[in-house]
Amino acid sequence: MPSFLRAIFGSKKPTVATAASAIADLEAQLQALPGRIAEAQAKLTNLADLSDEEHAAAEAEIATAGREGARLTAQIEQLRAAHAAAAKAEAAAALRDRAAAAQKRVDRDHLPLIERYEAKAREIVEIAEELRAIEVEVERANRAIAQARRVEPEGTHPDPVVNSTSRFRLVPDVIEPDKTIVEEKWLEYNVDGNSWDAVGVYTVRGGKKVPNNASAQLRKVERVIKGETRKGRQTPCPIQGLRLPGARLDAPSFWPKQE
Repeated sequence: MPSFLRAIFGSKKPTVATAASAIADLEAQLQALPGRIAEAQAKLTNLADLSDEEHAAAEAEIATAGREGARLTAQIEQLRAAHAAAAKAEAAAALRDRAAAAQKRVDRDHLPLIERYEAKAREIVEIAEELRAIEVEVERANRAIAQARRVEPEGTHPDPVVNSTSRFRLVPDVIEPDKTIVEEKWLEYNVDGNSWDAVGVYTVRGGKKVPNNASAQLRKVERVIKGETRKGRQTPCPIQGLRLPGARLDAPSFWPKQE
């Protein structure tokens, strides 16, 4: 380590923080030098009034500030190099720590988590098997009901079993029918068009709109508001697309089961 750095940090290696602090301190000193030089140069503009000692002192201040500036610049460069080296070393140390922490998690936490996964996977498989068994049972029962109706159309047969999708996971479409609204409107007969047309000109009397045309009539008019269909929604069966791979090397998958 250069003697200048040893004077600042002693036997300790510079860190990013200590190097940055030292750089900031020297840069503050360097920024103060132009003011000192300018002050000394201002004195030299009035040489006629200076004594020999004052003249020498002003020139010495300019020379001293110049040397300090060169020295501070060199020291800052050394500190910046030390800062860069410290940043590189600290980044490498942080990466080593990160790798060690990740390895520790693998060595310490992975196997217990695998054991928890396997226990939960076996539980989910039990549920999935029961769900699938219900679906199969419903499908077979409905096929038997359909077959019985084909064989004996006039016989007494149970209604088809409502499957779990229709009962628990399906919101059907909502169909809004057309609506007919009857309204009263002032109309006047159009002889040329042989039609009743809406009155175009009104007069307000007693707070009510009254048509100017005396032949206008208040007639009932039907208006149809078109219905609409609001789409329902369906969620998939919990076992649809279910995949639970084995958690260890060469272990069979939990689901789908290998037959």
